[in-house]
Amino acid sequence: MEIPLELMLSITGKHPWMFFPGIIALGHPIFEIIESTNPERDWDLRLAYLLLYSFDVANNFWQLYGDFLPSGEECTSLLLAPKGSLMELEDEDMSSEMLKHQHGAVDFWQKHRIFLSGLSIVQSCSFNNMRTGAFIQDANVLAPYADMLNHSPDANCFLHWRFKDRMLEFTIKAGHAIRKGDEVLFKE
Repeated sequence: MEIPLELMLSITGKHPWMFFPGIIALGHPIFEIIESTNPERDWDLRLAYLLLYSFDVANNFWQLYGDFLPSGEECTSLLLAPKGSLMELEDEDMSSEMLKHQHGAVDFWQKHRIFLSGLSIVQSCSFNNMRTGAFIQDANVLAPYADMLNHSPDANCFLHWRFKDRMLEFTIKAGHAIRKGDEVLFKE
């Protein structure tokens, strides 16, 4: 599968923040919101805000692609799980980490009116720390169609990607034979 760079949403992993594509005019209030995030850990908040902003930009690919993304009710992110369900997880570290993410997301949402569903999409569908752009930089990226790949710690496939002629090329290789009807899961 090959995905043109122009269709991906990305924000650099380090300050100063650089967005791709350039759908945001300099001086736009989104910069103030993004500047209010913690530069060391809030990559998902920055990318979620960029995603939600792009849904409102007329004639933008992501405005159309948003119809294919899961709604808040369809999202399987632990970010939307009730506290009681999180406490039932066998992994106590994951439970407490997700509770921290929930509190941080709610605080940010209350301050900036960000939608939890946008943040859930970013946390479950984006690729972290990919090297992108003409000036190679670490960035957090939402790549259309690749975001629909299922990832799991119990992966049966491996995902390889590379940039080729302004395209992001994905190759999925199976670690063993996959029977008809089995779900294809990759490890990011």
